[in-house]
Amino acid sequence: MTAPPYFTGWKWPFSSFFAAGRRWRNFGLLVYAFFYLTATFAVAVPGRWEVIRGDSIRVYFSPGRERLARQFLENAETSLKQISALLGLDYHGETYIFLANDESQWKAVLQDRIPDWSEGVTQPELGIVYLKLKGDRRSPLVVLKHELVHVLLGKHFSSGQLPRWFEEGLAMLVSGEELGGYASTLSRANLTGSLLSFDEVEQVLSFRRSKAQLAYAESFVAVKLLVESVGWGGIRDLLAVAAMRGSWDEALKTVLELDEKDLEWYVMRKIERSYRWDFLLQSEFVIWVVIPALAVIAFLAVRFRRIRTYRRWEEEEKQQDEGDESEEAAELS
Repeated sequence: MTAPPYFTGWKWPFSSFFAAGRRWRNFGLLVYAFFYLTATFAVAVPGRWEVIRGDSIRVYFSPGRERLARQFLENAETSLKQISALLGLDYHGETYIFLANDESQWKAVLQDRIPDWSEGVTQPELGIVYLKLKGDRRSPLVVLKHELVHVLLGKHFSSGQLPRWFEEGLAMLVSGEELGGYASTLSRANLTGSLLSFDEVEQVLSFRRSKAQLAYAESFVAVKLLVESVGWGGIRDLLAVAAMRGSWDEALKTVLELDEKDLEWYVMRKIERSYRWDFLLQSEFVIWVVIPALAVIAFLAVRFRRIRTYRRWEEEEKQQDEGDESEEAAELS
């Protein structure tokens, strides 16, 4: 998840260091910035932090978490190479990954400036990734790869140059996230007429969890349809043209020969046709609606069967009584 526009305007206590590293090569300035980072970050975030370094990646972590941090470092180095090759975008600069060990660390730096459902946030222009190790839904390593897609895109595109639905959908697909539970979200929105437009998805960071899930689900489906239609080569062409001409609309017209409204119409029609009754298979629906309904039906079926049995016995008994009476009358005559 990339930081919202208002978030980018907020000065991180260590942002001047990262910016200085890009603007100047003066050794003295970099040394000064390094010590400035160390001092200000220690004040801004409670507790002591340690760091391990790779070629172009640094991972900051809490004491006692070095083994986990090394796993993240190795994963990040491998993932950045894979993502760079897949998207046709070269990687340059530094990436700084901060592992929030608990909720207090997570809130200390982010200061409630992002939604409470987020599990990772990125400031692409600075190469900063901040991860919540104890997320509610996804593996932290999956979240890391998701955020690294934002880092790489941020190296080549300015904020807002690519639509959010494309960035988020691409990050989901590349990181290996599955549609999974999102299918029921899409089908419910489809049947209630509450699907979001691409323009509405731009405001995803202001949504509550359920509405945000819908925005991410639609984004995933849209990018997946693009990949199925033009392949990853087509995605690389889209990014190359968008970077060269500075326009997403021009990239769509050049590579796909359509505009975003046409693409949005196609995506919505696909969702409407493909996701109708998936929510019926949702576990909560099955537990609280389907199973009780089946239990009631089974109970009524047993009752009706018993009633039919009782009536049959009564008929048989009545016929037997009538037969006995006929035999007695015949004997008397």
